[in-house]
Amino acid sequence: MHVGAAMLAAIGVRGRRGAGPALSLLGASAGGVALHQGWKLVQRRRRPPEVWLRGKREQAFPSGHTTTATAVSTAVAYAMLREQLSSAGLVVPVAVTLPTLVGMSRVILGEHWASDVIGGWIAGIGVGSASAAWYERGARSKT
Repeated sequence: MHVGAAMLAAIGVRGRRGAGPALSLLGASAGGVALHQGWKLVQRRRRPPEVWLRGKREQAFPSGHTTTATAVSTAVAYAMLREQLSSAGLVVPVAVTLPTLVGMSRVILGEHWASDVIGGWIAGIGVGSASAAWYERGARSKT
């Protein structure tokens, strides 16, 4: 889902700002995946017991679904506000609600500990913010 959202946003932005800002939105998706996968190589943390019983053995921290959802939501929200495509009253609640629901679902389904999700939100905000800075740099060079 995060890849599709990033691609749609990138297509929408490319005509307005060019390839650099559009790529920054795809970078939010790729960066979220890369960060959470890389972090799992360093931070070895087991998932909740019920997941192990179902045979899922990969590391838990941070939640990848939460990281990528947060990264893409942050970057796309920034681009939408920067380009005045929507109001903050609409963009901000959506950008906060989607990663919140993704994170909560990971805990409710027993896939992650709450701290895995919190780590995913923090990591996603970091990646999304870096993507927004990349977006801004590309947008300024086009004007």
